[in-house]
Amino acid sequence: MNHVEYIDRCIEIAKKGEGWVNPNPMVGCVIVYNKEIISEGYHKKFGENHAERNAILPLLGDSRLKSSTLYVTLEPCSHHGKTPPCADLIIQAEIPEVIISILDPNPLVAGNGVKKLKQAGVKVTVGIGAKKAAFLNKFFLNFYENKKPYVTLKWAESSDHFIGRMEGEAIKITNEEVQNFTHKLRKAHSAILVGVRTWINDKPLLTDRYWGGPQPLKIILDPMLRGSYENNVGETWVFNSKKNEGKDQLKYINLGENTSIDLNQLLDYLYGEGINSILVEGGKKTLQQFIEAGAVNEVHRFINHEMKLKNGISAPNIINLKLFHLESGFKNISHLFWDKYIN
Repeated sequence: MNHVEYIDRCIEIAKKGEGWVNPNPMVGCVIVYNKEIISEGYHKKFGENHAERNAILPLLGDSRLKSSTLYVTLEPCSHHGKTPPCADLIIQAEIPEVIISILDPNPLVAGNGVKKLKQAGVKVTVGIGAKKAAFLNKFFLNFYENKKPYVTLKWAESSDHFIGRMEGEAIKITNEEVQNFTHKLRKAHSAILVGVRTWINDKPLLTDRYWGGPQPLKIILDPMLRGSYENNVGETWVFNSKKNEGKDQLKYINLGENTSIDLNQLLDYLYGEGINSILVEGGKKTLQQFIEAGAVNEVHRFINHEMKLKNGISAPNIINLKLFHLESGFKNISHLFWDKYIN
């Protein structure tokens, strides 16, 4: 194996932490001795050991570490957070070489991990597999670079481009395969957002019921407080223009006097609360708001070629976003995709 293949393995195991580590990054680490991987570790859950610590601790004191190379997808931390600095542990283990994909944009690290390793005499290389590692942690990177949550839009439409019926009657446009994919998106994101009309008409659970991940925060945009939330299960934030109030897992957040929620103000608030990613599953109005505000990082659009509604609620106008077709394997359903990191 070569440097790139070892980093690919790091990325592969890092994905096991998807959803569980939010708002932290997914990180994988392998330790190589004589061209063989002798230990692996990944960041399993927010607040728990980082990838490097999980890879090093089982071998601490093993003489092989002094002749090994450590590969990791993100710069080792250099500060005391919920866990001690990984850079210190690497130095303690006397690992002579470290290969890193990308630097950590968190101001608490931001090159300091590399600096600490180099000062201790460790040979450090940065940039191997950087593009893949950045894509893996686009939520995390966007959060620090743009100081906003990463916003993903998702909707389904008929072949004649309607997302629902005018009277609000619930209609199933996709199939279980697409549902499965959607729930994986839910697991990956910190929060799911809908507008009040979707909340009232569709009564969505907004949970991951396929992948066994931590349940995302539910966010409802309800300026005039038309919805009912008291019997809802799971942590829910209702953004409105009437009151601030919190009880148990239900929180009402007043964002001003307007009859609509200012998205920039909303995203700033979520950033301040450490929410690094939101999946928007709202109706036409909510989806269009995000598109027109230029607040979109990613789009998933599903088209059922066997369904024709003839009239109803039209699909969002994607304006200048050029979506491309993904080979998804969904029967009779096209999956169109746009990602700011790719396009």
